[in-house]
Amino acid sequence: MNISTATSASSRHSHTSRAIVRFCSSLVVVVAVSGAVLGLGACSSLPGGVPGLVQGKLYAVSGINPEGWPVEAAEVTATRIGGSGQTYTTTVTADGMFVFSLPPGRYELNATMISPNQGDQATPEEVLVKSNGLVKVALYFNYP
Repeated sequence: MNISTATSASSRHSHTSRAIVRFCSSLVVVVAVSGAVLGLGACSSLPGGVPGLVQGKLYAVSGINPEGWPVEAAEVTATRIGGSGQTYTTTVTADGMFVFSLPPGRYELNATMISPNQGDQATPEEVLVKSNGLVKVALYFNYP
């Protein structure tokens, strides 16, 4: 083996090594980014665990309209039952919808009318939120 062949082989090996390192670095970045996004669902070491969703709709019902109509001017509060008693609050959309992303646990949902009947309370509802779970719920203001 002559020196020029050794140098050429060494140079090719060096190029190949650098290409592999660059490829592996790119792969690690892709895996790290994907892992951060995909790994979130499997991660149980986050405080309180992976959140679950609570989707709901708020209705007002009465003797005149027993099926109810969506309430658009209200605030919904989710209060953790037991433990910290942590509260989360959101405002309903124009069609009476609300969404919470909550750590796993039991919560009591309450709604308070903002207008026209400011201060009226809906019937509370208890929900159990699980990691990556989805809870669908309806809350009702009852009027005679």
